[in-house]
Amino acid sequence: MLDWTCPTCSASSTKTCTAKNAALTRLRDQTSAEEHAYFVDIGHLMAGLPLPAGHNPPTWLDGEQPTRDRWRQFVIERRVCLRHQL
Repeated sequence: MLDWTCPTCSASSTKTCTAKNAALTRLRDQTSAEEHAYFVDIGHLMAGLPLPAGHNPPTWLDGEQPTRDRWRQFVIERRVCLRHQL
């Protein structure tokens, strides 16, 4: 995992970032309907966090780990791209 510092709360761990946790909580609250529940999974996969306890995850076509890896790589590449635009 990459070294990471939250620009909002200066947390150095993705697990303790209050801004990220608040965003994931809002996402969970706003997507409680079954047809959009996978957004919560994608948010956790992108953040490199485990899925919430008691959560019933969707069935990914090629499994959770390859899906998790793809979303994390997307985030990493996007951050690199944004740094080069500054």
